[in-house]
Amino acid sequence: MSTMLDRVMSKLNSIDKAMDKIEAEDATARENLRRRQIAEREESQKRADSACRQAQSRCDEVLSLFNRAAPRALPGEDEFSYRSRIASELQQRLPNSSELKRVDFAALPKNAAFTNLEAQLFDEVSRFAVSNDAVPDGEMVMRRVVDPVSGHKENQFFSRQSFVRDFTLPAKHVRMLTPSQIVERSRSLWV
Repeated sequence: MSTMLDRVMSKLNSIDKAMDKIEAEDATARENLRRRQIAEREESQKRADSACRQAQSRCDEVLSLFNRAAPRALPGEDEFSYRSRIASELQQRLPNSSELKRVDFAALPKNAAFTNLEAQLFDEVSRFAVSNDAVPDGEMVMRRVVDPVSGHKENQFFSRQSFVRDFTLPAKHVRMLTPSQIVERSRSLWV
């Protein structure tokens, strides 16, 4: 009986060792899977961060015309959410008559339509920024413009009216009289 018990115990030990080996392989596979998932998430986050930085750079170019900087992406914010948010900020710079001011970028599908409308928005805001229409009445705004080729920085001033107008005298209405009218008036004074 003891030999049979020894054989059963030996079989149980070998089964136990096989189970330990399987559990170790399973734990190793789970750990490798977890590491791959972490690496994929980190890589995905790096790509999203890079895309957000590129979008921020493009927005900075436009907002620099208004002496402003683009906001940073929020932690965990995906590329299209960030681009929608900065598009909303750029829309605030447009005049009310612009059709792009009424577009809801957050509701757009994240495809070529979004990208095309975003490009139109950047172009329109850039054109509007360097026009005098972007300046409130009675104000003068300085904008720092950087030459993309040489990097030369230049301060440009925008206003709806010329600053030279401030140096002129107020207008006075003068009525010109002919010599005959002068004579008539002088007679009426003495009579």
